[in-house]
Amino acid sequence: MIALFCAACSNKPKTASNEEVNPHAEKIKLNLFDTSKKYIEDIADTTSEVTLTFSHYFTFSEMSNFFITDDAIILADRMQGIVFIFNRKGELIKTVNSAVDKKKMSDGRFTYISDAFYDENEKLIEILDRTADRVFRFTAKGEVKDTLKLGDARAWGYDFVKAKDLYVTKLMSNNEDRKALGIYKKDDKVLRFNAEALPAIPAMEKLNIVQLHQLDVYKDVAYFFPMLSDKIYQISSTGAKPAYVLDYPEKYHLTDEVRNATPIRDPYLFFRNLVRAKVIYSNNSLFINDNWVSFRFNFQSKESPRNVFYNKESKKVLQFSDLQSKTGLRLMPKATVIGKYKDYFVMLNDAPVRKSKDPKVPGVGNYKLLFFKLKNI
Repeated sequence: MIALFCAACSNKPKTASNEEVNPHAEKIKLNLFDTSKKYIEDIADTTSEVTLTFSHYFTFSEMSNFFITDDAIILADRMQGIVFIFNRKGELIKTVNSAVDKKKMSDGRFTYISDAFYDENEKLIEILDRTADRVFRFTAKGEVKDTLKLGDARAWGYDFVKAKDLYVTKLMSNNEDRKALGIYKKDDKVLRFNAEALPAIPAMEKLNIVQLHQLDVYKDVAYFFPMLSDKIYQISSTGAKPAYVLDYPEKYHLTDEVRNATPIRDPYLFFRNLVRAKVIYSNNSLFINDNWVSFRFNFQSKESPRNVFYNKESKKVLQFSDLQSKTGLRLMPKATVIGKYKDYFVMLNDAPVRKSKDPKVPGVGNYKLLFFKLKNI
């Protein structure tokens, strides 16, 4: 196997799962039972709001990807197959979709958005279409750039990030090789398979549960926070190594019994089993900047998700399950971080209300974004 060959070529110590040993991984000490409420005015130095305005031709139905640049706010909607580009005032200035751009694509056109990514270095919007096994690339202004082919799509999933010429993709749970990540390198106009990393969880073999933003990129390095893991991994061209280790009592860590349980198809029963097992689950919303590592997980009840912000300098942790305002600022329930921009994190503090049970019918109202810069702790 290519992945095993690559692992053998490296001088770095690795486990059988292609995971590099890292004795210098930072520990993040957690209190799993902290479901406290915090006020945005107490934890944030600076806040600002942006309201996203749409033309009457377009609405936004499902926020699946969210990126912020110095000049733009970029949102991808998988359901509609559209990327929306706003200026920093929240005004819609451009949309990228298959209907508008099909005549400009020299190598076909995307018909479906499996995932999207914004490359800050090259200033490119990259759209993955797994139905075509291609990545369609556009400028930050929405103009067609080029198309990349997947040289071997076997180890390519439906989520990805890009770090320089490295593409890291999260695999489906039931993939043939039973791995969690596929690692590809760009070679001209082709993305070529380079390695696989980390084992898939046997108990999830019959489930494909989507957790948003388990992959992030910080300073041209990709990071990964797997579904049931107590580690945040740093990804290289040949494998993965722990960058951060979650520190909490051993009795609440994932056991071999839970990991290797008989696979089931019922996601509700699967999550009930995780609650009974008293392990962390639904790891998501990984965002790393110069000062903080932010992530989110569930423990016992999904009604009280743990939002964690680890300060890299002080090594202290800010944690809460509910974020409110003393001044009447509207905040969305459960306070999910959806993006980052320099020293700021971003949350939704208002969203359209659905009036129809049809998921294709958009809600009524506006999206409002809350930018906030945390105080040092």
